[in-house]
Amino acid sequence: MARLCKAIRKDGVPCAAYALAGSDYCFTHDPSLVTKRAAARRKGGRGKRGKGLVRVLPDGVGNLSLDSAEAVRALLESCIGWALRGELDRHSLHEITYAANATIGALKVSALADRIAALEKRLSKKAAEE
Repeated sequence: MARLCKAIRKDGVPCAAYALAGSDYCFTHDPSLVTKRAAARRKGGRGKRGKGLVRVLPDGVGNLSLDSAEAVRALLESCIGWALRGELDRHSLHEITYAANATIGALKVSALADRIAALEKRLSKKAAEE
């Protein structure tokens, strides 16, 4: 019969994981496995991310302009369509959506800066007239 780990967690609650064969502790709490846990964390941190991964974006993604909110909307609309048809992986869609949101933020700031500059120009002309 499987035994539970004898360790007490930092929050004071007994560990609910099963003990390893020949040990009173689970993998996380077994003091003899410190180096194996460290190696597992390093390996897990590296994972497969980026190794041999080639993301091929559908034709036209690189040619789209992002100089207006309408252009960003068109990009997102295209990407969502590609993703729904299986032509764009979800990770690429996520990255494109994140970049699109950042672009929209930059476009908003730029538009506000233009409006402020125009107002300042009008105010300075009005002050010169008086």
